[in-house]
Amino acid sequence: MALIVAEGSGFAQIVNDSLPEPPTALIEEVITAGGGQGQADAVPGVLVKLTGASSAPGPLSATTDADGHYRFARLFPGAYTIEARVDGFKPFVETVALHPGDTKIQNVSLELDRVIQKIEVRDKRAPSGRSSRWKSCRRS
Repeated sequence: MALIVAEGSGFAQIVNDSLPEPPTALIEEVITAGGGQGQADAVPGVLVKLTGASSAPGPLSATTDADGHYRFARLFPGAYTIEARVDGFKPFVETVALHPGDTKIQNVSLELDRVIQKIEVRDKRAPSGRSSRWKSCRRS
């Protein structure tokens, strides 16, 4: 506790700096993508957006580190939507409800999106005016 007195104004204010901060919540996750033989590989550099909770100042964002981790700390209680989008993978969108003091930890495994590949094959034909030897030969 501190007593603040303004000089010459006859004004004093008591500041109670021992009050606890309001309880906040935390979200941290690891983003992975399915590799071969059932392995999951960390996905670095994924932009993760967090929106929601009316008391939040606005959308938040984080980028996954080399190990696929990201973290949003000091969040007010409420409902939040987490979004992660990466080219070649299905978008991940999830809504979570946070209560005071919550720590939400969960792993996200991104799924490959449909793979569309177009292959065009063209037949190379013999120049016109030439005939095949096999068609013109006859045995007697």
